[in-house]
Amino acid sequence: MKEVFNLILFDLIKPRLKDIGFKVSGNTFRRQENDFLIIFDIWKSSWNNANEILFWFETGVFRDSFYNFIFQESPPKTIRTNQCSMRLQAGSILRKGVPGYNYCIMEKNMKTMINEIANDLDNSFIPFLMKLKKIEDILIFGELDPVFCDKTKLFVGFGLAENGEKGKAETLINEYLQAAHYPLSWLQRIKSKSKSLNLNINRNNT
Repeated sequence: MKEVFNLILFDLIKPRLKDIGFKVSGNTFRRQENDFLIIFDIWKSSWNNANEILFWFETGVFRDSFYNFIFQESPPKTIRTNQCSMRLQAGSILRKGVPGYNYCIMEKNMKTMINEIANDLDNSFIPFLMKLKKIEDILIFGELDPVFCDKTKLFVGFGLAENGEKGKAETLINEYLQAAHYPLSWLQRIKSKSKSLNLNINRNNT
């Protein structure tokens, strides 16, 4: 099954992502945009064996200031999707109804699964990745996964503010403050960061 996984990685995934500007390192593909890093990761199950291989795709966006806001530390040197503030599992992009969606390949379904993966790449993952060009595009993560619905507004808002787009930033951050449930530690960070960026946030919520 290792040979099958390598075929999928090198013959199906790698050429498609390289064509749209991604660079590969192991099972991780990265593309740098002006405002953020896009990551497409392939995760494998630790239970894989000679007769069956299970793996899944995950997409994330990484920006140093997002990471610093959450973890209050400098970003790691090597970044994968599990370090991204915003990330989507395959099911959300494929609109399967559940975020998690795995590909399980066995001898009896090998050809069918390879065709499914190629179809999903061409019709779902590649078009999705091509949409991520500017900071506002990250809002789609909240549209596809309710877990990120409010949080995307906060991070995109701060990203816009850092780029000098104060009006849009204030709108998104205030929408977040009105709608979201957030820990007290975040509230203090929001107030501090907003002050440093000279943003007018809704004090009724702070």
